[in-house]
Amino acid sequence: MTSMKTWLIAAGLAALASTAQAGSVTISGTIGASDPSMDAVLITTPTCSYQGSTPVRYEAIPFTVDQSGPYQFSMTSLVGVGSLYLFENSFNPADPLPTCMAADNSGNPVEFSFALTAGTPYISVPFDDTFSQGGVTYALTISGPGNIAVTTVPEPAGIFLVGSALLALVGLGTHRRRVRSSGERA
Repeated sequence: MTSMKTWLIAAGLAALASTAQAGSVTISGTIGASDPSMDAVLITTPTCSYQGSTPVRYEAIPFTVDQSGPYQFSMTSLVGVGSLYLFENSFNPADPLPTCMAADNSGNPVEFSFALTAGTPYISVPFDDTFSQGGVTYALTISGPGNIAVTTVPEPAGIFLVGSALLALVGLGTHRRRVRSSGERA
């Protein structure tokens, strides 16, 4: 029973902050009204030109690579019109221009290549590239010579569900131990 509890706790913790590694990784998401907004960085593909004053909704996806070299970014908008920024080392939505390394808003798909350095933190930022900010469903693929470690943080509801499941399992294990130690049948 102890090994089962250990496995379940490990699986629950892995669900709280998952990391995927591969030479190619695809991240899907939907940008909607509950996502944060920032003033858009205007783009001359693949260059981040200057910061404008039009707010856009976005999602931030942190990742690292374990091998330096050229990596390809390709994002398809399945619903809406999405575009993509790439930031290096940090991402500050209030002042994004200094760390914006590359971007594309030229169509569907948006695509660019950028030389990434192993171990450096990067943040890819898909955003809703419409005036209406009506929402975007996207699929972003990053591929290159090394493994790509994408860190995802679950939604608060997901954290609650995983935490509740872990507490229930621990309680069940404790209940069974008490029943067995008192000589009753489980």
